[in-house]
Amino acid sequence: MQDKNNNFYEEYKNKKDSSFCEPWGNVFHYEYKSTLRIGSLPLVHINIGAGKYKAKGILAVGTYAQGIIAIGVISLGLVSIGLIAIGLIAVGLLALGAVAVGGISVGVIAVGGIAAGIISVGGVSAGLISEGGISYSLYPPLKENV
Repeated sequence: MQDKNNNFYEEYKNKKDSSFCEPWGNVFHYEYKSTLRIGSLPLVHINIGAGKYKAKGILAVGTYAQGIIAIGVISLGLVSIGLIAIGLIAVGLLALGAVAVGGISVGVIAVGGIAAGIISVGGVSAGLISEGGISYSLYPPLKENV
């Protein structure tokens, strides 16, 4: 069995075929780009895999995604979802945006474990109007706890 596996590896390791992946290299990669375009951007661009792949489109999905709707490890868009999300509406571990929801969120309206914004809600929060476990607010709470 060992020889069969070694022969398989030896047979394909020198090929210039992009479908062959070395065990320690790029294990998976998939890219789809729609032919329908709006301006210069494709409607859908999906570029995912083990590694750094950039997707740019109206709907972008990738390691680094940039578009109107962006989903990725690092995402930048009007609606952004990712580990690091920057956008008008941002959802992620680190979210920066007008409306930010995440572990650490900064925005006009911020909701998260650690939140900072004009209106903020979180475990630790700071803002003009703030509510949470530990919160710092410039204005008093809207309703006192009885």
